[in-house]
Amino acid sequence: YTSFGMGGPADAVVFPSTAEQIKNLLAFAAQEGLPFMPLGNGTNLIAGDGGYRGVMVCLKRLNRLETVEDDGGIALKAEAGVTLADVMGRTIQDGLTGMEFCAGVPGSVGGAVRMNAGAYGREIKDVAAAVTFFTLQSEIVEQKRRELQFSYRRLAMPPDSIIVLAADFSLVRTRREEVRARVEEILARRRE
Repeated sequence: YTSFGMGGPADAVVFPSTAEQIKNLLAFAAQEGLPFMPLGNGTNLIAGDGGYRGVMVCLKRLNRLETVEDDGGIALKAEAGVTLADVMGRTIQDGLTGMEFCAGVPGSVGGAVRMNAGAYGREIKDVAAAVTFFTLQSEIVEQKRRELQFSYRRLAMPPDSIIVLAADFSLVRTRREEVRARVEEILARRRE
C-alpha cells in the first residue's frame, strides 16, 4: 500500500469511506486497545520490515472532490484521499488557478495538508481556506486558515486532532488554457 512497495505487513489495513466509518473504527480500536495510524496515498512512506502492530487506517476512499462558488469566491473542497493528480485535473477542467505548484507532486490531499506540501515558492498554506479534522473525542472539527499553524513542511495539528479529513482551497477562476499551460510548464520543469 506504499509507493515503494516495501516493508512488513500491518496487523490490519482498513479502508473507510466516510467519517462515520472512521468514528466506528476508532471506537473499536480504543475499546480493544489497538494502536492505529492514518495512511494517505502511501507516497514516499517507508514502512519498517517488522510491519505495524495495529490498524492502518487508509484514507484513499475518502475521495469526494467538488467546486463550490459563493459570494466570497471559489472553493475546491477535497477529502483527504483525493490525489493531487485528481486535484490538478479538476482545476484544469474548471479553470481554477492557485494550485498549479502541486502539479507532479505525488500523494493525496490529507498528506499534502499535513506536511504543508509545496514547490516553486508556494505551499498548501497559501491556498488552504479551511481544514477538517477528526478528533480523539470522535468529533469532526473545521478550522479556518487563520486558526491553523503552518510551517515549513508541517502543519501543527490542533489539540486532540488525529486525522486530516478534508480541506477547502481558495482558488481563482481563470481560463482553462491558462491553468493547463501553467501545469504543463511545471511538469516539464520537473522532468528536466
